[in-house]
Amino acid sequence: MKTLTAIAIILSAASANAQNMPCAPEEQMAQFLKQQRGQSLALTASPQYPREGVQMQVFVNPATKEWTLLAVGPQGSCLVTYGTDWLYGPQGEAT
Repeated sequence: MKTLTAIAIILSAASANAQNMPCAPEEQMAQFLKQQRGQSLALTASPQYPREGVQMQVFVNPATKEWTLLAVGPQGSCLVTYGTDWLYGPQGEAT
């Protein structure tokens, strides 16, 4: 339940601030993250209550533990936030 609440908050913020976030076509953003940051898609989440067709994607570089959170919708992929120290699941694999 906490995860759903967190995603809902992020989606609300992402939708409200979409005009202020760097955006690009989805394929272009994924290619940039792979080539420039060594990140690949690790997680895709669709909200329980769709908000303008927005979906969340997390890209991760397991070697550096850097991650990027994108809001993906009709306008393409938009940067929400990014960071370091991506946490790993119980099996030691990126979650």
